[in-house]
Amino acid sequence: MRNCPVCQLPNRKELWTMEYKIPDGWPVPTFITWCECTDCGMIFGDGDISQAMLDEYYKNYYGYGVDSITGNIERLQALAEEVAKNNDKSKRIVDFGGGDGWFIQRLKELGFADTHNLHVNMAIPDGVDVLLASHVIEHIYDLPDAMNRINTAIKPGGLLIVDGPDTTGILLDWKMPMMDFNTKHINHFTLLNYLDLGRQYGFTAFRVEHYTHNGAWSYRIYFKKGFNVGESCREKVQGNVERIIESLKKFDGEPVNIWGMGDISWHVLSYVDINIVNYIDNDPAYRGRTYSGKPVLERPDNDYPILILAQGQRDLLIKNILDLHLPNRIVEI
Repeated sequence: MRNCPVCQLPNRKELWTMEYKIPDGWPVPTFITWCECTDCGMIFGDGDISQAMLDEYYKNYYGYGVDSITGNIERLQALAEEVAKNNDKSKRIVDFGGGDGWFIQRLKELGFADTHNLHVNMAIPDGVDVLLASHVIEHIYDLPDAMNRINTAIKPGGLLIVDGPDTTGILLDWKMPMMDFNTKHINHFTLLNYLDLGRQYGFTAFRVEHYTHNGAWSYRIYFKKGFNVGESCREKVQGNVERIIESLKKFDGEPVNIWGMGDISWHVLSYVDINIVNYIDNDPAYRGRTYSGKPVLERPDNDYPILILAQGQRDLLIKNILDLHLPNRIVEI
């Protein structure tokens, strides 16, 4: 009996069974029982299936993926160009189950030499910087084994890109969801299932794209290995705060204006004691309000330097100040 390919627990509910009269001698299932994991909700197929059967089929009859279709070639080549733009040419890149290899071919044309187009049962080299699994994991019966090998191969901080069908989108958008009639699509992923699969193996999703693939909805999900969001937030926030505080200390005793009284200013000004003459903000919420006992103004009443602490609206804020033609020097902190 097949356990859930995502959470690997045995608890499942059998939903329905489909039988197939297959071509003579073909290594594909003659029946599939579709199951729902009662722990994580994953839909997956079980029956007279094995990984060896599927490996033989994809090696001798078809090839993983459907890369020979023109639209897929264009999609994979565009993805290769994106990967090339964000990585130097020394990076090790793997197309896992890469079919005709259009992704790797384009990377080679762009000057990448350490590239590998692999069938799913081939060994994955160590120290992988970027691994693409494009329309492949929905076909893999022994998915935990494949994910363990992928996890071992990818460097800490490395990138895993997963492309695959959106089961929910296909179900709602097609009159007859053909994925269930494909004897090789034995894992039916919703977005939650994709994200949960990554999490099980230490990958954190940081970008999700929703697109149509040959008329059917699909996802492309970018995962980073070993990325702890909470720890990374702490390091980045504290690092930025320390940098701002050190910059403000340089104005010790010098009269200055602070323009932009948002949360960043609230936090940073709790750590420093500098000579602030005016607090300035154009937000109507500050009209008639005070900060540290001083009224918050719409513009300075002096020619001392204006310190900008804001980040999100920084460019617009500086433009607005320049439009006022003030004599004050602007200092970005």
